[in-house]
Amino acid sequence: MFADHWIIAQLISKICSILLLLTALSTSIRIMCNWKPDSGSELQIQLERQTYLASTIIRYVLIFQIVSLIVFIFTVNNHLPGLIRGAMCASGTLTVNAYGYPLLYIKLFAIPFYAVYLFILLPNKNLFF
Repeated sequence: MFADHWIIAQLISKICSILLLLTALSTSIRIMCNWKPDSGSELQIQLERQTYLASTIIRYVLIFQIVSLIVFIFTVNNHLPGLIRGAMCASGTLTVNAYGYPLLYIKLFAIPFYAVYLFILLPNKNLFF
């Protein structure tokens, strides 16, 4: 099953998302350690520019995770039942092991939090630029 192109694509997308989020985390830690709001130094200006980098990375990863949910549901419903013996639909695919339904629930419950972050907490309402 791990040689299937749908599974490989989802694994690569998760690895890329994790790497991007680790980059945003390291940038955010650097910003928090060196932030001095009353300073006008060159370092402070660079840190302000890096806040845009971190928020943009997070914005794109969250948008990509929403698309990833759609691909996950398509894969579970249409592609995997042909590969898993005895599975005729998404329910059979998700009950193959104990991680199927919890993963689906985590993905579904994360979408409102992504939407809150993308549309309310970000000061820039433009999602792509």
